[in-house]
Amino acid sequence: MEGHAAKVLAAGATFTDDGKSVRGGSYIVEVSDLEEARQFVENDPFTRAGLRSFVTIQPWIKAVFAGKFNIPTDDSPLYANSVA
Repeated sequence: MEGHAAKVLAAGATFTDDGKSVRGGSYIVEVSDLEEARQFVENDPFTRAGLRSFVTIQPWIKAVFAGKFNIPTDDSPLYANSVA
């Protein structure tokens, strides 16, 4: 679990428009490629417990993070993980 959490830049629940019900969640994880993103999902405790109805993996580049601008490079992490 420790190694798994170390890859998470941000995570949290998403809600319905009225803010009363949880709709799902999103993770932004720092991984090197699509395969590592898939492995992250497969090893996620919520996935292993069968709590995900779907997972979408999308490329993402940090442009602004922790109040600082980041200039993407060829080796910038590209994968974000959206879950529900």
